[in-house]
Amino acid sequence: MRATATAVLAALLITAGCSGMGTAGVSAGDGAKTMWTPSPNERGHDAKVLFVRGAPGSGGFLEGGSDDQLSDIDDRGTREGNHGWGALAGRLEQRGYVVGQVVEPSTGEPADLDVDLLRGTDVLVLGSNNADYPARTVARVVDWVRRGGGLLVISDANWGRSWADAPASDQPFLVPFDLVVNQDHGRYAVERRQFAAADHPLLEGVDAFDGEGVSPFTVVDHHDDVAPLVVAPATGEIRRPSGDPGPLEPATDADAALVAVTLGEGRMVGHFDRNTFFNRNGAGTDITRFDNGRLAQNVIDWLAGQ
Repeated sequence: MRATATAVLAALLITAGCSGMGTAGVSAGDGAKTMWTPSPNERGHDAKVLFVRGAPGSGGFLEGGSDDQLSDIDDRGTREGNHGWGALAGRLEQRGYVVGQVVEPSTGEPADLDVDLLRGTDVLVLGSNNADYPARTVARVVDWVRRGGGLLVISDANWGRSWADAPASDQPFLVPFDLVVNQDHGRYAVERRQFAAADHPLLEGVDAFDGEGVSPFTVVDHHDDVAPLVVAPATGEIRRPSGDPGPLEPATDADAALVAVTLGEGRMVGHFDRNTFFNRNGAGTDITRFDNGRLAQNVIDWLAGQ
């Protein structure tokens, strides 16, 4: 089932709200340069996973604005209530992936996702990014997916300085995949008995996964060349992206905790929460609970074509 006209309108409102700021590029006159620094462990598998992180001081509006909220892949701390993604990066390294991170240079300024950077990337993770990305960057990333790239999109309120920051940053990239990302609300686990596509490779070896402060995706109907698959449904109430904060509405069949899309030769996954992949003792939940770690492995493997 596709979403209602209300959800479609919400997507258009978000897209229209993007500023269209220029990228922070590497060529003369483009502003600050953002670098991809691979993790030290580059042995084995040559597939590369690149995470996009928000600028220093650009997140955590619900909890004091700490940069800890931006889920850095170099943060491997296991303190109670941590928000790090170092354990996720470590798991990927153990599987042979080269893991890197690019940081938005300043609040509101997008990272430079240029052709050379994408050419050297197999899986791009839109993580704590919260800047406005111009149409040319969106088109470049979508074309990269069509040619075989893998795109993972995750959103969260504390990845921005308002309810709308993080989902608004993601939304232009999602329009070509017929998806709307909603705002942060709710906590629950999704179990195998609820899965909508239990045989999908994303769910191999997964009986349950959970999230806390979740941002589900809504399938909308616009493009003929994509057909988003709700792999695991969202439940409860959804905070729609038409305000700051948006209104709460009951979940429908078009709302997904986990959604998969193929486009050309590439793939895209939307996952409903960052907390699922926090280090041990992470806030709300973490990569060691339920089958969260296995889900993370499956998502990256599927996006990389493994």
